[in-house]
Amino acid sequence: MKNIFYKFGCLILFSTLFTACNGEYENSSHDKVMKMGISNDEQVPNSIKDVIANSDLIVRGKFNEELEIINAIRDAHDPSKEGHDYQKGHIYDFTVYETYFTNNSEVSDSVNILLSSETQIDVVDEENNIEDQVIIPNLDFDKPDFDKEYIFFLYETNIEDGLYSNAHAIAQIEIDQSGELKFISDRIVGQLGENIDISSNNDEVHSLTEHRGVLNIDVKVESQLIDDILGDMKLEDLEEKIKK
Repeated sequence: MKNIFYKFGCLILFSTLFTACNGEYENSSHDKVMKMGISNDEQVPNSIKDVIANSDLIVRGKFNEELEIINAIRDAHDPSKEGHDYQKGHIYDFTVYETYFTNNSEVSDSVNILLSSETQIDVVDEENNIEDQVIIPNLDFDKPDFDKEYIFFLYETNIEDGLYSNAHAIAQIEIDQSGELKFISDRIVGQLGENIDISSNNDEVHSLTEHRGVLNIDVKVESQLIDDILGDMKLEDLEEKIKK
């Protein structure tokens, strides 16, 4: 029998930590479907005040363009360098229409924002040779709509000067034409994504990724369920809370 290991680093960027960093399974056939479980250990906001309090910068505006794709996993000793593992990070130029809050005295009309879309997990054998790679989507990411306005709650990363990322597990709000607000996430009460179930104790969501490649692997990820902290809040209501 051949031992198969799931190898990936603990992710500390974007307030997320995968605690089940290694799993081991024995399988004599690549045709069988192997099971893998991952648990997230993270803090999620209990109120909009939590999101506001964690922010270095709060802005409203529109995406202008995608600048580049980088590895969002960084070296622990030198964040300017990539880490050994891989998380797909998109750097966008974001045009700022209004700055609600900033820790920086200089207010720019644009800001660079790093958003993570997926995590790559290497599946290795006993000799550390890569057998396959599994891609796990980020439940708190959605491809930006360049025609829509968003509000971002950001912190300044130490990857490079002037590069910001989400200040909390959820930190991006979509604004529709009527002023309705919605956080971008597939694990918020009332807006769960596909293949996502709520646990029996109603505090976690379980998402399933079915990988069919060199190996067949089903990956179940356990993440914290997030309350609908916006409720019926309109844009003017949120702006009032931010400015308090």
